[in-house]
Amino acid sequence: SIAEFVKLMNTTAQSFGAENTKFANSNGLPDENHYTTAHDMAKITRNLESMGMAPCYYFLHQITFLCA
Repeated sequence: SIAEFVKLMNTTAQSFGAENTKFANSNGLPDENHYTTAHDMAKITRNLESMGMAPCYYFLHQITFLCA
């Protein structure tokens, strides 16, 4: 179910050290109970990268970064 998936998202985020994140839905649409910080998103991304689950490219200010 969607509720169980959101619960898994929150549990996983906490296990990655994201202390200021709470997902309220799985689609990222606005919700008053949905919040995070840039620092927590960096923690989540670093963990996903170490697991080989993050995208291999990023676009930042018209510059493309490719991962090895």
